[in-house]
Amino acid sequence: MSVTAEPSVNYTPSTGSVSFTSPEDGTTKQNPVTFEMEATNFTIEPASSGVSDGAGHFHILVDQEPLSPGEVIPNNEQNGYYHYGGGQTTAELDLDPGEHTVHLQAGDANHQAYELSDKVSVTADGSTSSEQSTFTMDNVGSIAWEVSSADEEYVETSGGENPTITLETGVRYTIGNEGWSIHPLAFRDESGSILLSQSSEGEFENDGDVNWSDSGSTLSFTLTDELASRINSYICTVHSRMVGQIETTESNTVNLNSVNIEPKEIPHPSGGEHTLTFAVENLSADGGRDEFDIAMPNNVEVSSVNIVSIIGLESMPDPVASNPIEFSVDPSAGDISSSPVEFEVELDLSVNE
Repeated sequence: MSVTAEPSVNYTPSTGSVSFTSPEDGTTKQNPVTFEMEATNFTIEPASSGVSDGAGHFHILVDQEPLSPGEVIPNNEQNGYYHYGGGQTTAELDLDPGEHTVHLQAGDANHQAYELSDKVSVTADGSTSSEQSTFTMDNVGSIAWEVSSADEEYVETSGGENPTITLETGVRYTIGNEGWSIHPLAFRDESGSILLSQSSEGEFENDGDVNWSDSGSTLSFTLTDELASRINSYICTVHSRMVGQIETTESNTVNLNSVNIEPKEIPHPSGGEHTLTFAVENLSADGGRDEFDIAMPNNVEVSSVNIVSIIGLESMPDPVASNPIEFSVDPSAGDISSSPVEFEVELDLSVNE
């Protein structure tokens, strides 16, 4: 038996660099924030290409410091570590409102860090409106998939082996695949063309709106309208019997647009009064969503919420003064999803240590 050793990698190269080309340092951006990345004298390629000296893929670290050379970059989006193992050069992130330090760092196919990094300071203006759902796909030997731990609000399955999976447009999905090294997962269209894949480059993997992320045991993507119009099935790229159908439904998710808060800085420790303005699409008590929230930074306490004005809706119940702030529509409002509803809200905020 012969064993092929992985090539030696110099994690502290004397040449090469990585950088953000967008956004500019110190800018304010609406959520979701788009990051454009580039490399010089360093090859960006999918993790599926294997370990190679002077090559790898991008990682984005939100409010986290770069890793030491050779150290494995964590796989934990909740703590601010985002992997782009498909070789993506564009990423779109929903950031908590406020200022963030965002680092870019290169890593090899095993996510071991190179001493190649860049950073920008960016202020996220407004809160995310995208819904998120997480589920796990387990292999049954080499003959089938099973779906477990599904969030039933945004994903449905027919149950059993190789079930039909129904996904909702506009939702960001995170899928666990613990057997990814033996059973890499791919998504195809009706003709069999690869759209997203853990073992090869798919057509949508560099789409900033889809924001494909593959760290091996976890993969994430946003089901955009364009992707939903094409996606038809999922398959293990090694074992062809592990295949099932995908169906999609239109989103009834509320879309928040032009979310602004003035003044933007929340003084510590006294907090203070702020004015929040935003517009909502697909808000409805008849066919759309009848509730939504807006999140403040984790250390902010919302003491009171008062609606100053609403354009496009006669009235609605008072929001719940909590973090996130909870809004709901009176069922008698009927279908108002055809046009945005504009809000102006006064907040009394305080900041905790």
